[in-house]
Amino acid sequence: MLRGSLLLFGLAAGVDAFHPSSLNAGHCGGLRVQKGTRCSATLPLGVRMQAKTEVDKKEAGTQDKKSTLLPEAPPPKEGDYVDMFCRGTNDLMKKVVVKQFRDKVEMQPAGSAGSELIDRLLAPPEYPGMSRPLWMVMAGSIPTALGWYGYYKFSVEEELFQDELASEGRVTGCGGYGTLFPFVFAFLIGGFLRFVLEVEQGEYIMEAGGAWILAGQINLYRRINELLKRQGKDPVLHEWWAALPPPFDLIVGLRQVHFLAKYWADRRG
Repeated sequence: MLRGSLLLFGLAAGVDAFHPSSLNAGHCGGLRVQKGTRCSATLPLGVRMQAKTEVDKKEAGTQDKKSTLLPEAPPPKEGDYVDMFCRGTNDLMKKVVVKQFRDKVEMQPAGSAGSELIDRLLAPPEYPGMSRPLWMVMAGSIPTALGWYGYYKFSVEEELFQDELASEGRVTGCGGYGTLFPFVFAFLIGGFLRFVLEVEQGEYIMEAGGAWILAGQINLYRRINELLKRQGKDPVLHEWWAALPPPFDLIVGLRQVHFLAKYWADRRG
């Protein structure tokens, strides 16, 4: 019993020596250092330099991968306020979204997604864009009560944003971040104010979010028509169709899904 007690005491003391609070109080990996000294300062110079080199290589590799995937975009032209607004909105929303999500949805080369349905449903956006046929969108949206459709909306907007920036040097849409997240934040903030704090003005914030996503859908129809015109095809959507009441807006939305998927399939060959 005594030996067991001493063993437990020794283990506890050893763990305590490596506890962050103990390290801050003057220990670093069991070594006594002056109070306030960082642990890294006690490591050999060669070890610290090697660790820094590994971090720098990892960051450089990430930047190289991104730079080789997407062509370098020129800055907005002076007076092109549409381009400035769209880029600024996308950049701002991207900064306020958690890094874990940004890493998960980092743009990937075409064909990176697996062949299985679940792989394609959860795949990050690709450049050029991925063809997501109507059956696939329905397979992801219906079981999730349209929850997955939000990710679809993010992905297609981000793909069109990057493609437009690469081909035209300017953008006329706010991308996945700039289109989806103002709507999400408006509904979260407005819903909290209205239904939790019972502040009636919260409804106005929610309505503003709805107006934002509707404007984005109207703009999406316009951009799809522009893409088809470049292929020598006739427009397939009228922008004002997005403002139709249910179920007509749903029918038009399915038409948009079909023709956008067909466009990306033709682009990839």
